[in-house]
Amino acid sequence: MSRTLPSLSALKCSLPRLAPQPIASSSSSSRPFHSTSPSYASRATKEAARKRRNANMDLQDRLHASSAGLADPILGFVNPSITETKRRVPLPDGPTGWDGCKLSKIIIHPSTIHNLPPPNYQLGETPQFLRPDLTRQDRQLLFGATPNVTAALKATTPETMEQVVKDQEKQSEMMLRIMDLRHASRSLIASFNKKRVIAEFGGAHGTNTGDSVVIAALLTLKIRSLNEHVISNRKDIFNARALRLLTSKRAKVLRYLRRKEPKRYYQTLEDLGLDPRAVEGELIIRTKY
Repeated sequence: MSRTLPSLSALKCSLPRLAPQPIASSSSSSRPFHSTSPSYASRATKEAARKRRNANMDLQDRLHASSAGLADPILGFVNPSITETKRRVPLPDGPTGWDGCKLSKIIIHPSTIHNLPPPNYQLGETPQFLRPDLTRQDRQLLFGATPNVTAALKATTPETMEQVVKDQEKQSEMMLRIMDLRHASRSLIASFNKKRVIAEFGGAHGTNTGDSVVIAALLTLKIRSLNEHVISNRKDIFNARALRLLTSKRAKVLRYLRRKEPKRYYQTLEDLGLDPRAVEGELIIRTKY
């Protein structure tokens, strides 16, 4: 017996009818579960930044409190320094070990040299400091014997002698202006100070450049100069690292001197304006300004 299949229209009529759902308008305040209000996100970001800032300030305060009695290994005295407090605590107003020490009297700061008054060449004055590559013999030859010999050779008659002498004096003045250290660069002034340090600490004739005292003095000179550069250039991380290495190297040289010659060690610390606590023990060097 054959069965008849229902038609498509009959099946369609047998399906249940669903009521139409209303479409949400664009003015509805409902949002998907993954969306967040922009204003709320901005407040959360600011709150997180504020918490990080407060935590960082608390950390710096704890570090400052823990290092309050320590010596600054860069500058060498026991006082709050720029490197430890990020300039929130000023340098002490009172005298430090550097003030009046032997090394501070030898070296001359570039600003001091550049601010020197110019000499009056008409009155026969000469520059106070000349280039370091000019020896005493060179000075006598350039400004003493050479002008006189040249004037004597060029002057044929007494009438021309006066003019020749004036020309030689003018040439000597031009040479003195060129050799004046006031017109030199910072690197040349550093060489000038280096030569003065070696002459003072390098023995009787200033030739013992391998002595530990001379090495420590030269390192101190370079450390103080580089420290000023790092303060002025806060993003110069390469010279900040070089400053840390130089400070560690100076401490190593002075510790060697302490083992070999304890008496010279303490005298050297006094001459360089360094506190023993800036050299001995663990060095905490902070060069972030």
